[in-house]
Amino acid sequence: MAEMEHLGKVKALLSVDPEPFFHNCVIDLCMSNGNEELFCGSLREYTFACQEAVAEAKTWRGEKCSLSCPEHSHYNICVSACPESCGILSDIPCPWACYDGCQCESGYMQSGNGCVKAEQCGCFYLGHYYEIGELSWDEGCSERCNCSATATMRCDPASCPEGESCTLNNTWGCAREDKM
Repeated sequence: MAEMEHLGKVKALLSVDPEPFFHNCVIDLCMSNGNEELFCGSLREYTFACQEAVAEAKTWRGEKCSLSCPEHSHYNICVSACPESCGILSDIPCPWACYDGCQCESGYMQSGNGCVKAEQCGCFYLGHYYEIGELSWDEGCSERCNCSATATMRCDPASCPEGESCTLNNTWGCAREDKM
């Protein structure tokens, strides 16, 4: 009997008070004229808080807050926050709880925003993952690399075309000088 009482106390500690989430949702909806994205975002935040607290999270998505998943994946209330991915080379312990979202089907791995078979993974080059067909420039734009279908980076000497300069915008690349 004492174990059941203790279990009840532990479960009570693990529940997440919905009141602050509800209050923020009402304020957001009033300020935004009923923006459905904010409504869905509030539900998603509460679900994630529950998952972080290891409290039970129920499926909440419906027609209003549906989620479109890419090919070879499906929606799940508790997707691993550290899924099997083409860009991750080692088995590092995952420090986060699960989240609600799209999960690759069995036999597929996450690559960018999609799911591919392991043999369709791209290239891991100089500490970064590139999808097949993705181009990258080196610093200074003197070499352009392409991730080939065989998951190898092929790099060739290159330079920016006339009227373009080498710039850093998340990654190195060429941009028209009048756009800088």
